[in-house]
Amino acid sequence: GSAITGPVESAAATTDSAHRLDAKKLTDSFARLGVVCSILRPEQQEMESLKDVLSPVTAGSDVVILDWVLHEFKQGQKTIEIIKELLRSSGPDRGRARLIIVYTGENDLNQIAASIRAALKVPEQTDSDDPCTIERGAARICVYAKEQSRLPATQQQRRIEIAQLPQVVVDEFANLTRGLVSNVALLSLAALRANTYQLLKRFHRELDPPYVTHSTLLVPEEASDHLIPLIVSEIQAVLE
Repeated sequence: GSAITGPVESAAATTDSAHRLDAKKLTDSFARLGVVCSILRPEQQEMESLKDVLSPVTAGSDVVILDWVLHEFKQGQKTIEIIKELLRSSGPDRGRARLIIVYTGENDLNQIAASIRAALKVPEQTDSDDPCTIERGAARICVYAKEQSRLPATQQQRRIEIAQLPQVVVDEFANLTRGLVSNVALLSLAALRANTYQLLKRFHRELDPPYVTHSTLLVPEEASDHLIPLIVSEIQAVLE
């Protein structure tokens, strides 16, 4: 399973139960699905350097869950900064397919989604669009409420209990990669990851001396051109 980074916990007053997060229940629920979930909770004095702390972790994460209220950043300024940074590696043409979940104790989900759209310069949704879901390039951003949030009757389905959040993440990621052919491509990537050692066993370190000798007797570029088809052939064998 791919590692998941999140959520960055809210630092609202502990008396405000709507903003609380049961970290153990969340990590245990993800573990039952075979997914590792790491939770980061920055202190207030760490907020200025938060992006530097998150970047190495989120760079390899397929899913990132963020709170909307981070200490004094009540209107989501810091969360929007993090989202913008994440989208740098999930462009429209290339990059990591990434799901971003905003999991908040706030009550106005439409306003949160509208703020994200405005910050990212994403066109306003049409009547048929989900107002709490934003798609940009290879990224999908979804806004959900914590279980103690007070939502209007029309948005009750957006209120998610901690134990249900992992399945919501899986469902949203499935929507990100929906399609018969796209799922074959995704399964192919998973197959390659699962057979990493098989590939490394075929291209072990004892092959370095003959390869270096070969490259010194030929133009180096031609030697690398011979190597790539061999690797592609082994990858094709794994996929077949």
